[in-house]
Amino acid sequence: MSKSDVPFVTRALEQWYPDVVIGSESHHLTEDFYYRNVQLARADEERDTLGLVLRFEGTIVGLMMLTKDAQSQSVTSRMGALAPEHRRGAVGFLGVLLLDAAARAMGAGVAYSFVTMKTRHQQVIAERYGFQIVGIMPAWDVDMIEPNRPKRVFEAIYAKVYAPRSEWHLPPPEAMTKRTRELWNFLFPQPD
Repeated sequence: MSKSDVPFVTRALEQWYPDVVIGSESHHLTEDFYYRNVQLARADEERDTLGLVLRFEGTIVGLMMLTKDAQSQSVTSRMGALAPEHRRGAVGFLGVLLLDAAARAMGAGVAYSFVTMKTRHQQVIAERYGFQIVGIMPAWDVDMIEPNRPKRVFEAIYAKVYAPRSEWHLPPPEAMTKRTRELWNFLFPQPD
């Protein structure tokens, strides 16, 4: 994303993704957010948030926001939007593929993605490309469910681990409550 892309993206986002007008993603509608927080092309100062734009015949038709955390060697995808006329076919798969490619290029140990639970589509795509559901954030954000009807929404958290198993520290059973252990065994069943 370049500085010259910012004005177009802030105007287009409201059409591509009407829910963005409220909640945690609404800051993507202000140009100042990008100038202060996002790593823009040819900028002198390095920032942790990357804005990736998708172009079709020279016009921006999508945006994906990634945050890298150098200390934990992780990459997180919190928001992506695509112009409705470009959602058909394989283009809808690009978000998870870009996250996967960015995580590998950055040498990340893990990548996370927050995925809507209003529809199944993005969940299916995440699972198809090797991301595993690791939790559900209850009432995580506010979305416009219907016109003038904001509601708190749940989001699924998907993860993909790139770090080799030899670098993992598995928590001992005695460090977990009964309910935590039940969830652990469900999410991460150990081979027999």
